[in-house]
Parts: sequence; C-alpha cells; structure tokens
Amino acid sequence: MKEHGIKILYGILVLGFIISIFHIINGKNGAGLGNVIETLTITSIVLFFSTLIYIFIPLSIT
Repeated sequence: MKEHGIKILYGILVLGFIISIFHIINGKNGAGLGNVIETLTITSIVLFFSTLIYIFIPLSIT
C-alpha cells in the first residue's frame, strides 16, 4: 500500500510539471509564467491534501 501511495504522489507532481511545461510553450507575451505559477500552486495544494489523506486514512482503518 505504501509504495502505491508514493507512486501516486510522484504522478501528481509529474503531471503538474508537464502541465507547467505546456503552459510555458503555449504562453504568449509572458502569460505563460503566470499560468505556471498558478499550476504549481494548485499542484502543491493537491499534493498536500493527498499526503494528508495518505497519512490519516490508513491510521483510521487499523
């Protein structure tokens, strides 16, 4: 269970970076940088809550 959870967290992080690179490539007149910052912020929030779920759900089951 632990190994799958870590892989999911890495997957979320990689997905955030891929979306950020996509924003950099398609951004016009500096708008891509703002989108990258927003994307990384949302990715950080999702990772934070996923980590909390990953930590506390197994504790409540056992």
